[in-house]
Amino acid sequence: MLECNGVLVLALRRYRIDHGAAVFLDKLGALQERDISGTYITSPWCHLEAGMGFQLGLPVLAFRESGVIADGVLEHGVMASYMPEISLDGDIDAFLQSPEWRQLINRFEADVRELRLNSIARKISPLPQQTHKYPQTCSTGTQPTSDPV
Repeated sequence: MLECNGVLVLALRRYRIDHGAAVFLDKLGALQERDISGTYITSPWCHLEAGMGFQLGLPVLAFRESGVIADGVLEHGVMASYMPEISLDGDIDAFLQSPEWRQLINRFEADVRELRLNSIARKISPLPQQTHKYPQTCSTGTQPTSDPV
């Protein structure tokens, strides 16, 4: 992940929930229940990879297939970016030609390019070396054997 310049996530249907209910606390702390029968969950890797990319400050573009429960990083507003819902039952070619797709992929590409250019600029002109936060000698005047963690 440290060698990546962006993360593209396709949260596709992985597991179907034939009969089920989501039980959760609402914003006021009251116990709520919602029927989730006939929905899907995606691979946990979608959450992990998107979360790692977000934590590293990488551009993240995620698509959620219709029917997949919007939880974790797929929940609206969690990653502070627009996350379209796509349908693989429809005309994918039409979506890939749509203004929505072009806008999303162009913005993602621009963010990835900017991150890459900034990364190259840092390699050419590295950030100033940080000063060592621990003393180089102990109070006894001897050199420490290793830095404390």
